[in-house]
Amino acid sequence: MNPKPLKVSIIIPTLNEERNLRKLLPHLTKMDKESLIKEIIIADGGSDDQTTEFALSFGAKILRTEKGRAIQMNAGAKKATGEILYFVHADSFPPFHFTSDIVAKVREGADYGCFRSLFQTKNKFLRANSFFTRFKGIIFRGGGQTLFVKSAVFKKAGGFNESLVIMEEYELLMRMRKLGKFAIVQKSVLVSARNYNKNGFVRLQFIYACIFVGFFLGFSQSSLIKFHKTRISQGKI
Repeated sequence: MNPKPLKVSIIIPTLNEERNLRKLLPHLTKMDKESLIKEIIIADGGSDDQTTEFALSFGAKILRTEKGRAIQMNAGAKKATGEILYFVHADSFPPFHFTSDIVAKVREGADYGCFRSLFQTKNKFLRANSFFTRFKGIIFRGGGQTLFVKSAVFKKAGGFNESLVIMEEYELLMRMRKLGKFAIVQKSVLVSARNYNKNGFVRLQFIYACIFVGFFLGFSQSSLIKFHKTRISQGKI
């Protein structure tokens, strides 16, 4: 007897991401050769461009929520009907057959996981940075790698911590360690290097490292956000 088909609900938190969605949404459907996408949910935090209008015309489901990535992603997860949740940033482009790769990992026993990431740049520093995303340590993770998780495991974990504005994905990964098996799909998600181009490759990586260390040392969200905003030009948290 064939196992029950597993479907993937894609959840994309947005805030004025029309430009990226015009590239991402067609890309997602093109890469989903096995038609395993159950739905694409846009959890919008108050865009004033054509983000929601374009997404709606493309057939995506629209949720209007309070601003805050954790809040937006939780709202999307609550409305999702697929067995697997897949959180994707608007400037991250999953690889060919990404849905079948996710389903295969879950069939093999994974409860949650991610892909490797590859920055869209020829810069050697960022290329080297991308290499280490093939390893499992928490230090090698990042939101741009995209996160998939069984719906039941996400609910058991309690979702993203909505009190966090920054580092919310890392915090969830830490909690899910006790709930199931983590896996990495050894294919790369293409990730925008826009913040690195604006702020300098080594400089921005150093700032991110400081935020990472500060978070795990127990620094407050307000201090981490202030550090981020005062040192990163036009950076998205």
